[in-house]
Amino acid sequence: MKHDSFNESAEMYLKPISELADGDESISIAAIAGQLGISSVSATEMVHRLKDRGLLEHTQYKGVHLTDKGQRKANALIRAHHL
Repeated sequence: MKHDSFNESAEMYLKPISELADGDESISIAAIAGQLGISSVSATEMVHRLKDRGLLEHTQYKGVHLTDKGQRKANALIRAHHL
């Protein structure tokens, strides 16, 4: 079976973004980086990859928020984690 490191990395980001978000509130990349204990540069790189996949939207200087697709994926991850 092929190892898909993108999916694992995406999951690592989607769950905290969902948990940090309050409704439609945008989350700063610095907050994401702080939550995950990584650099802002690493967080920015993954944010761009997630945006390219349609999982979140990023507005420069305002932050990120999950798209409907990203929120569904995050919710599925959270549910699976609780099982």
